[in-house]
Amino acid sequence: MITVTLFLMLGFSIGAGIASTRDQAQMDERFEALKSRAPDVSITVFSPAFSCIPFQVYGEYLCLLLERINIRKVDLAEESFYPSIDAPFSEVDSAFTAFVQENPVSTDYALFGEYVAPMADSTAAIRTFLVDGRGNAVWTDERPTDVEDFRRIGAEGTDGAALLLAGKLGASLGLPDPRRADAPEGRWAAYFAEKTGTPLRSEVAPLDGRVTVLRKVFKDSELVIFTIMLNEKTDRQSASDLAQILNESKLCSARVAPAETLFELDMSGDATRMLWDFARKFRSRAKENGLDADYQLYAHYYFFENSEGEEAVGLVLIVLCDRKGEWVAVDGQSERTQGFREVSPKTTFDCNRLVAERLKFYSTPQKVVGIGVIIKRDDFGHLMITRILEKGPAAEVGLEVNDVITKVDGQEIKDLTLMETVSRITGAAGTKVTLTIRRGTETMDYAITRREVVFE
Repeated sequence: MITVTLFLMLGFSIGAGIASTRDQAQMDERFEALKSRAPDVSITVFSPAFSCIPFQVYGEYLCLLLERINIRKVDLAEESFYPSIDAPFSEVDSAFTAFVQENPVSTDYALFGEYVAPMADSTAAIRTFLVDGRGNAVWTDERPTDVEDFRRIGAEGTDGAALLLAGKLGASLGLPDPRRADAPEGRWAAYFAEKTGTPLRSEVAPLDGRVTVLRKVFKDSELVIFTIMLNEKTDRQSASDLAQILNESKLCSARVAPAETLFELDMSGDATRMLWDFARKFRSRAKENGLDADYQLYAHYYFFENSEGEEAVGLVLIVLCDRKGEWVAVDGQSERTQGFREVSPKTTFDCNRLVAERLKFYSTPQKVVGIGVIIKRDDFGHLMITRILEKGPAAEVGLEVNDVITKVDGQEIKDLTLMETVSRITGAAGTKVTLTIRRGTETMDYAITRREVVFE
């Protein structure tokens, strides 16, 4: 009895959660029933509340995380549950139970989270309430949090709170970590891909293999270039000039498509959304009306007026598809990328030179000085290692695919772009770089000596 009273006072939970005034044995029984069925269950998520106010965007993100721990069906409730201001845990617990009893859900279970007492970069506590479809309590949890909790998972604020919530629930049910690289992509993943304009992981995963094929066959392949887009117009002459550059450099056999193609693009969005919007539209065009060629290319050169009133190049978007219309390379170049800075394009001819250089990059083995890894941003914006060159420096020290890079030479990289991080990792041969790696729940440092490596 003393032990139970202590847990209630501190607000911690173990096993099936805080019993409050309920029959703990019944909660344990319901939780074990859930555990025996998980992940083959359905859950309705009520949007989590921050400072007592529920936000739909928090609910959408929590739905995504539950999908990533393999919950079979996750719905977002249309109505919201509002906890009382500064209400103690037991009061919110009882109120949510009563709310679901009065408003039954069509799924097996209903879930509500509350992120309380905000601080600068974390929340002071995360509360979780899980009931069955009739409102009977199944599992509750209240966990105090601090900055170290959020640093451990590499996320902050309400996103970090949702990760901690979903991770704790998943671990209690014996389900996998929502952050893992091979998490399933269901309707919530598709929803976020459409919302953010970024592709699904399953869409881009085959690109490395297609580039490997490209490097073996591109020199003997025929490439059709669709008319170049200059802002909102097409420029057939630029396409002809690009074909001439490629033919003279003997990268491939290039020709211009017989008909012009113009896509409507939202030029007011961010560059990433523009790139993938452009890529999707060209992929659809290439699949539906592909021409008789091994590869198909479309490029878009975006010009703007700079602060000095001069015309300048802001973006160069490049999409290369194979004969079937599948993506081989999707490339966005701007002043933040090394390739763009090396060419420093000022005119359409310069942009053509940049496209030719990028095609050369994709179609020929690359010798670089580095550590022998390829990195990308994962579903949570973390920089993850996706490929390690066999017998390269990274492989020799023990780095692994799906390792997450958190620091380079002791500096946090969460606010750096992908290209900025790459520039810090690369350097002169014989010099060393120290990467801080997160692998699961462990964090470790690796000192790696750079040298020349070749990516086939």
